[in-house]
Amino acid sequence: MEAGTLTEELADELAEAEQAETRPRRQGAGRKAEPLAVVKEAVAAMQAEGQKVSGPTLAERLGANTRTAHRRLSEVQAA
Repeated sequence: MEAGTLTEELADELAEAEQAETRPRRQGAGRKAEPLAVVKEAVAAMQAEGQKVSGPTLAERLGANTRTAHRRLSEVQAA
């Protein structure tokens, strides 16, 4: 391989790498899931208060989406 060809290939690879690094990252809501212990505590507190424990009520309590609350409630019940 000639030195000129190798230099051109390296320059091309470097340009591609720089372009890949400048690509914007996805911006999501980015909230972390509540630890299972926190969900268990919320469920226990709701039961102690005599409040109905359901997906929507847990979602309101945790400030989460109803779908997420249903999933987390299932995890608590399975544990």
